[in-house]
Amino acid sequence: MARHEYDLELRRYDGQGWRAMFFPSAFEHSLTSHAGHAWARSPWEAVQRAARDALYKLRAGEATPRGWTITNDALA
Repeated sequence: MARHEYDLELRRYDGQGWRAMFFPSAFEHSLTSHAGHAWARSPWEAVQRAARDALYKLRAGEATPRGWTITNDALA
């Protein structure tokens, strides 16, 4: 993912599992449209899923992150 200029954040949550997040470099871990994230029981699986999510969003040109905020389309 470094080749695609992404940074990784990996956190363990008290035996509950791991959260991996990939952010485009230089965005200071902000939730940009191409941030990829995933939860899993193992760190390896979380990283693999998050990488797949980030690359999918990059290729699809997705405008907003999925699953992070609830938006009201009427306000847009």
